[in-house]
Amino acid sequence: KMWILRTSEGRVYHLRRGKYGIGRSVDQPEASDFDGWISIPQDKTISRNHAEIIVCKTVSAGSPRQQISIKDKSKYGMKIDGQMLQETDLPLECNGCRIDLGRSGSYIEISLHEMYFCPSKIDRKSLEILQMQCADVGACVSSKWTPKC
Repeated sequence: KMWILRTSEGRVYHLRRGKYGIGRSVDQPEASDFDGWISIPQDKTISRNHAEIIVCKTVSAGSPRQQISIKDKSKYGMKIDGQMLQETDLPLECNGCRIDLGRSGSYIEISLHEMYFCPSKIDRKSLEILQMQCADVGACVSSKWTPKC
């Protein structure tokens, strides 16, 4: 499974493991250690460096999964599904949640999606590489087409 982030402007981001910044700045701040930057420049009520989203790999019941958390760095705060974020650093337990940023209607939606790859012709070495890369983003590889994938 992989986390997908959609902005109120309709831009879509596929989030791999790492730290992502969200803010009004068009470019990622120079001194930051972000792996990616999500810019929402038209909303002046969003801080230049409004929030951080962290995606990490965890193991639950013996199988790997992607966990996501959000850190509020803004002046006015954020709402998750209409509720004001009370803590500055919070793991997100929701799938399909809406996070309101600023005060002018800008938001992001975060949801978890299943990702499957079903290669038709691939040698063993290439298959092993594909499996490692898919595991890194929470996707699955299947050698047979099934209703699950």
